[in-house]
Amino acid sequence: MDASLVAFVPVPIELKGHVIGKHRVVLNEMIELSGTTIDPGSRDQPGFTITGNEEGIEMAKQLISEKLEELKDNWDELIEIPDRHKGRVIGKWKTKLRELETETGVRLFVKEREVYIVRGTEQQRRRAKISIGKIVAEARMKDFENELYKVCSYVDGCHLPVNCKLKLEETPEEDHTYYRLTPAEHFEREDSYNNWNDTVYQSNLGDEVLISLRKIINNVETAENPKVDMWCHLGTSLIRAPGEEDVLQQTWSIEEITEKFQKPDEGESFWKVSFTQRDDIPEDIFKRNGYVEITEDDEYISRYDLTYLTPCFHKLRCKVWVAKSNIKKRLEDIPIPFSDVKNVLEEIYFEDDLTRARCRGWLVLKSRRHLQSDILFPGCELDCRFTMRERRDYAVERGDVPKIEVRRTLSTYLSRLTWTDEDAFGLRLPDHNFPEGFHLLHKRCCKRKMYSTRPGFSAIISQENSWWTDPSGNETNRESTDLHLHSEECDKLLSSSDWQPEIIVQKLPAFLEFVKEIQGYVVREMKETGSTRTVPPEILARGPSALKAYYDALDEGKICDRRVPLMLVGQDRSGKTSLKKSLKGMCFDPEEESTVGIDLDRYHFQVTTEMWTTGKKNEEGDVDEEAISFEENVARLAANTLKKTKTVSEFRSEHIADEGDYDLEETDDLLEVIPSDKTVGPEKIESTEARLSTEHSTGEILKAVGEAPDQKAEENLPYLTPEQESEFQEIASRIERKLKLEEKEDEDIYSILWDFAGQSVYYVTHPLFLTARAIYFLVYDLSQNPDEKAKPLVKQGVYKKSQDSFNLKTNLDYLDFWMNSLASLAFQHPSHGEDLEPGSDVLPQQLPVVFLVCTHADKPYHGRDPFEIANEVYGTLKERPFGTHLFDVYCVDNTKSGSESECQEVKRLRQDVLSVSKELPHVKEVIPVKWLKYEKTLECMKKEGQKWISLAKAKCVACDQCEIESEDEFKTLLNFLHDLRILIHFDDTAELEDMVVLDTQWLIDVFKKVITVKPYHWKEKPFVDLWCRLEKEGILEEKLLEHVWKPLILHKETFESLVAIMERFSLLCLWPLPDVSGNKQYLVPSMLKSHPPEAVMKLVSTAHMPSLVLKFESGKVPSGLFPRLVLQFFLWGKEMFWSSAKPKMYHSFVRFFLSKDAGGSVILLCHSCYIEVVYHRGSVDDGLGNALRCQRSMDICYKEHELTCVRVICRQFGLILECMRNQFCWLNSMRYTMGIICPVCREQSANDYCDKHQSLDCKEEDCLHFWPQSDLFASKGEVFCDKSVCAHNSRFSPERWAPWFPPQDDQVSCSNYCENILSLDTGYKDGTLSVPVEILDSLLSPSNDCKDVVQQLKDKFNLDQVVLRDPDPDKMKLTRYLARKANIEGRYDVIKELRSLVPAGTTAPLLSERLPIQQIPISQLSKLTVALSVSDKWKLFAEKLELTPDEIRFLDQRTLNPVDAALNYIAKRRPLTVGDLYDLLNDCELPVIADKL
Repeated sequence: MDASLVAFVPVPIELKGHVIGKHRVVLNEMIELSGTTIDPGSRDQPGFTITGNEEGIEMAKQLISEKLEELKDNWDELIEIPDRHKGRVIGKWKTKLRELETETGVRLFVKEREVYIVRGTEQQRRRAKISIGKIVAEARMKDFENELYKVCSYVDGCHLPVNCKLKLEETPEEDHTYYRLTPAEHFEREDSYNNWNDTVYQSNLGDEVLISLRKIINNVETAENPKVDMWCHLGTSLIRAPGEEDVLQQTWSIEEITEKFQKPDEGESFWKVSFTQRDDIPEDIFKRNGYVEITEDDEYISRYDLTYLTPCFHKLRCKVWVAKSNIKKRLEDIPIPFSDVKNVLEEIYFEDDLTRARCRGWLVLKSRRHLQSDILFPGCELDCRFTMRERRDYAVERGDVPKIEVRRTLSTYLSRLTWTDEDAFGLRLPDHNFPEGFHLLHKRCCKRKMYSTRPGFSAIISQENSWWTDPSGNETNRESTDLHLHSEECDKLLSSSDWQPEIIVQKLPAFLEFVKEIQGYVVREMKETGSTRTVPPEILARGPSALKAYYDALDEGKICDRRVPLMLVGQDRSGKTSLKKSLKGMCFDPEEESTVGIDLDRYHFQVTTEMWTTGKKNEEGDVDEEAISFEENVARLAANTLKKTKTVSEFRSEHIADEGDYDLEETDDLLEVIPSDKTVGPEKIESTEARLSTEHSTGEILKAVGEAPDQKAEENLPYLTPEQESEFQEIASRIERKLKLEEKEDEDIYSILWDFAGQSVYYVTHPLFLTARAIYFLVYDLSQNPDEKAKPLVKQGVYKKSQDSFNLKTNLDYLDFWMNSLASLAFQHPSHGEDLEPGSDVLPQQLPVVFLVCTHADKPYHGRDPFEIANEVYGTLKERPFGTHLFDVYCVDNTKSGSESECQEVKRLRQDVLSVSKELPHVKEVIPVKWLKYEKTLECMKKEGQKWISLAKAKCVACDQCEIESEDEFKTLLNFLHDLRILIHFDDTAELEDMVVLDTQWLIDVFKKVITVKPYHWKEKPFVDLWCRLEKEGILEEKLLEHVWKPLILHKETFESLVAIMERFSLLCLWPLPDVSGNKQYLVPSMLKSHPPEAVMKLVSTAHMPSLVLKFESGKVPSGLFPRLVLQFFLWGKEMFWSSAKPKMYHSFVRFFLSKDAGGSVILLCHSCYIEVVYHRGSVDDGLGNALRCQRSMDICYKEHELTCVRVICRQFGLILECMRNQFCWLNSMRYTMGIICPVCREQSANDYCDKHQSLDCKEEDCLHFWPQSDLFASKGEVFCDKSVCAHNSRFSPERWAPWFPPQDDQVSCSNYCENILSLDTGYKDGTLSVPVEILDSLLSPSNDCKDVVQQLKDKFNLDQVVLRDPDPDKMKLTRYLARKANIEGRYDVIKELRSLVPAGTTAPLLSERLPIQQIPISQLSKLTVALSVSDKWKLFAEKLELTPDEIRFLDQRTLNPVDAALNYIAKRRPLTVGDLYDLLNDCELPVIADKL
């Protein structure tokens, strides 16, 4: 036997538990498999000790390695966060947690109030822990300061005329909009203004200083008397968070503004101030004017600050002072300048001899802030911030102090610091044994000089070089100059052991006068001498700053995409193409051919009030298409950045984060600033810095730029490939041009025109390309009578063309069709479907906007006034439900196009289109500029011949070429491009989602192959029978589909995706009768022919039963609904209802023959406004008439199976429609009602005269009187029709419709369901419930607190917490009773309080119990129905709603949300309220879901 060997396998401590497993299961299995002993050792040992033979040890190592690989990025790591700070890390609704995930790339999870990292690489986890640690560390300090810290703001009228009015001037920044106070009117500055001071604010500031100083002196934490630091900074103060009314107010007095700065006790908002310190003041600004430098403490040459984050999430600071090299004194004998070392935890003793001889170091804490006052000077370019902090020589033990062992660990590490003159920073940190869990956040080197401009006061100039280290270890640095203003006398007093607050306050006015003096001096000096030189545009545009600005624009640049598609729709030969030419100023062509399919412009153009030109240069030489290109937009962003940074003396764009009243980024007596871009996560910083890590190849440019003052800002440039070099040089040319020109903000609108074919055969394809983001021109031909029958449709056949002469649509019907189609877009995009908020005087009530354009004004029908006809048509459409989308009507003569006398209505149309376009909500939305790069990349692929790409390929392009890695951003980007119809992509199903269509014209050509019949050609002879079947029956066989698509489609997956798109838009439907060979067959609805209407109506009139009518709320049958409904109806009944005979299918008319009733059939007839359902027995007798005369029951006239059949059909139609509404997004807004057409109006010819149309024998369907099912049964006995004026007999009996609708007595009602469970009587009668009068009175009084009401109930009935948590049936009824009472009285706060005490489902809804379920907010109802649909319990719920087993099975197979379909179906048949639903859910043992109401 081999001798035992021992090996150690390192494993991170945090992963050891996962390798061991629960109850050592994983470890024991490894021991058994390897035959070794594996000892985990102590908890702190980072690995395992393995004992065994060589082979066993290798196997054990492999098993451990495999387990570690399995864990790799997916293991739970607890982040230990103090309980009081967990809320800050998690955030409301976990928003902060989600931000941390986005920034760091980890996946965070909260369980039992503990935060875990459950997924992420080691580096990502480190980033997350550092980010969380910084939040906790800042929160600790905030807790420590909270009770004593005061923030206030004032306005100083210095440099302003007396009673000068001020205004808010907007200053946009990256994340927020800020406002700066400026004079409301221009004035010439005079010296006399300089002496005007506001003594009121100085008095108020003095009061605040006095209060703070007294708090400090009375805060006895140690025996040591507290000391105070007091100073002022110069910079810029910007106002944040003013209310909308404040922004709109034109001018303010200083007194009014001072009021706005005061934080109210509650309620009203107040103005907050963000201060930006001026950090580019020239270091020699005092020296060059002869001011004397104070050198009494110049033994030290520099100060260093290091800030660390500890493993337990505290911040510790190390301060190191470095003395001159030739110093002759002991360091301990040299006083530290400016009382800088304070709040000392412990001194650091350096090990290196040279370092120890020249350096002193301490671990210190941040001083506690007591007062921060911003003083705004609207009459001057600089403001100031007055600050006071409490300090002590030695730190007080407090909440933000880490344990002593933590401090000693860091102190030990820092003791190995070394000083060197060779390093840029000076101090070298130890490169080994860095303490585990610590992170260096920030380091800074300061060199100070102090000047005295008047006795008793000093100005401290500090040159600073700062570095920041991100969680990945990447460093960024910045050089700056800081100016501090001090009162030497106050500093001396406040550093002593005995000072009086009142004495300090007395000296405050003199200090403020000194501050103003320095303020004016600095402003004058920087104006007169200038602090920087401007870099020439030709150099700046190609230098390192431009390259960085270019990359920053790619990473984070955002623009407004101001493109609006303009789409022309209408009948064939209505003048759409001629209107397009009129808008472009092109000559009219009387022989213009009809558009085939869809014609769209190749280039975008600028929408103006003048002629629209595409693909041509404007006066400046720009192409309109270029103005919206990726290159132009990224160049504009980069140029704007360079304009802000091309001089050194610019204000630093660094604003204080909005964390209550705290400036969490201010650290010690000097500001410890961080990079201004807080929105970029560590990964983004890393990627940008990586680009800037190598030298650029263009040496001459570097040399030229090297002469510019921004040389140090960008020392390294990225290496560019030849292709990238070429792209950047092109953009650099654009940047240079923009730097030379003063460009105004681009508010132009750009568009592309879509001309949709008017032939009805193409109508079915148009919904695929319509978008809610577009503006529509609905074109109508004034030479046609709106009420006349439209020209017959001409269809191409195999051997000849044929006319569809039986289509009864009028010209106005086609306008209705288009308006309904466009109005339906609003519901597919909820943001467009809702009524627009008031404020825009331009936009109509709803989007999308539709312009009604009436053409052929030169030849109106019957020679009438064209404007009169146009107004009539417009008025008719405006009265319809979709009329809210119409903007206006235009009467256009296209024959004037291209001539000198252009049609004035065309000019008006252009003006209105431009006005409307600028007001559209989506043109103000901001998108990342890299989205345009992605669009450009796809356009290049399209030009290379790629018609479509897979979703995986689209993602790959986005990630690799455009750095779009987020899944959510990618989906949003695809939706954005789809809404503009730059590409086509649907994500409804897997088949649809995988296909991204780049070439829309190719898609049109593909569909055109299917929806039109190809004329006979000898090459088509093998397929002629299939073509004939498509022409005659509307059936497309798969064999023919493969044949026509073969030249266009090469892959089977593409074929399936295209079929899925066509099915989604009802261009074809899978027909459930395959041919003998098993090939699929499709119904093509557009190929169905119309049947002679007279014959159809005659057939309907011989039916024994009255017709059932499905009436739609929109006023029109939704486009594409009928063929889908027919298909679903056929699929449902083919097994048990329909005979083997094929159904007779025509356009808008279908007849199904029944299997159990020879000759019986069901007829579906699609009218323009409703769908009619007819049961026909197949024979003619007078049974119905005899029954009516004898007033016998309808059941006597019909066979039992007939009554069963029609009632099942009626119920099934409701279920099918609800399933379709859930299945197809374009039917989501569909609202319908079942009922009848009034027999009085229809059968007694009462509608011979129509009041609405003032015509005899009116045939308009929307004029027929409709009776909904609910109204029929609302009245007892006969029903009275009051719509008819001339009817002799206006009464009829609802019993005639008994075959369709069961009598009211047979309807199973859920209404008042809860009344069967609870009684609302007020007395104890027969076991009914009652609540004491005092509790009811308390409940009815809105002034009584909800907790008091519930407490009274608990006291009255002796209900303790145990009883409430597990109530018996009586207590549950009592709680439910009180909750219902609270609901009735609107005391939802009481219900919430009860819910916190009792089990789910025991109280009441938070919605009114009497509210019909149709009025439940859509999002709330959706969450409830989805939650219920995911389990099989919904079937029990459906049974309670009285659905049959067959109906439940149907819903289960047809929709993903059967509960939604079932509820809507039942709600249409009988009343159902929120209270009913709440109790039904509880009855089904679904209390948690019930409480979602």
